[in-house]
Amino acid sequence: MPTPTPNGPSCQPGGRDASRRSTRYQLLDAARGVASLAVVLFHRPRPEGFWHPLEAVVSRGEVGVQIFFVISGYCIYASADRLAAASAPARVFLSRRFWRIYVCYWASLALALLVSVWLTDADYGLRDIVGNMFIVQPYLHARQPVVAYWTLVVEQQFYLVIGVVLLKPFRAWRHELMLVSALVGGLYTLRVLPSNAWTNGTVVAHWLEFSLGILIFLVLHRPRLRLPAVLMLVFACACAFQGTYRTIAAGAFALGSLVLFGSDTRIAASRAYAPFRFLGMISYSLYLTHEVSFELVNRVFFGSSNPTLVSYLAGVTGAVALASVFYVPFEKPFVGGKPPRFLMRRAATDDASRAPRSPGSQDAGSGHSSKA
Repeated sequence: MPTPTPNGPSCQPGGRDASRRSTRYQLLDAARGVASLAVVLFHRPRPEGFWHPLEAVVSRGEVGVQIFFVISGYCIYASADRLAAASAPARVFLSRRFWRIYVCYWASLALALLVSVWLTDADYGLRDIVGNMFIVQPYLHARQPVVAYWTLVVEQQFYLVIGVVLLKPFRAWRHELMLVSALVGGLYTLRVLPSNAWTNGTVVAHWLEFSLGILIFLVLHRPRLRLPAVLMLVFACACAFQGTYRTIAAGAFALGSLVLFGSDTRIAASRAYAPFRFLGMISYSLYLTHEVSFELVNRVFFGSSNPTLVSYLAGVTGAVALASVFYVPFEKPFVGGKPPRFLMRRAATDDASRAPRSPGSQDAGSGHSSKA
């Protein structure tokens, strides 16, 4: 998730000790797009005899999820830090997350359910609908029409944790709390802290990846904490390299992001960057809809035949095409994490109609002065 994980074009955190220019990290858009495409390539059934060097890469495409989590750690914490510096309440952060994530997700869920019922005659009960609507599928044992939705469960829990950190009792200590939490995430990955059914598949099990992104933000943009953040980043990466190939990919990506930050503007200005910028822009829509696209492409063009190179490439192309169309009405209006304009205009009109009128104001119904 791909939360989204996604925080709109170019993560642009702010704060009292960092300018917008110095904290802008455009390459994360490209990385988000590549990670999303990697998941798409991994999920698409591959033909037998797939070119071996490419198979070795594509078969590990699931690590795109871990890269999503690292990017989300950077972007979401940067957004939260900007709000904290402005003394905005936690509800502002959570409201923005709601509009950014849920509307696009609900649209993809409706599409996935329709296609699933149409193509497979699947039968979803009330528990399945409710579990998917509120992204609590594992806790209601709800069936998912899209396998990739599991990552949104983890992302949503991450947002709630950050929302708690933004509460007044913790806001002033948010950076220090994140440093300590990175230590906990590393120890969990090393299995020093036990894992069980309560932590598997939750944000706890993936906290190391989120912490890597948060630590990158602290190293780059919070000079006061740079030394402890660097030390903790070294520890977190060491823990990642002791884990699975998924956490190894997350650690390598974190280090690469740190190294490339100084070249961000130059690389983003190159022509070769444009396709990756586009993929990053539609990455959340691509992540949400690619499995639905596969089903439609298979049914319309290939039926139940065995995968071929043509069907593989057609499926990937169809996924990108559907996401490009889906993005415009269901994701683009909410990229800033705010309600659509027509709702904001309506709310402003309602507020104006409820506002008290001055004694000399005109009565809207009669056109006469309200004074006798």
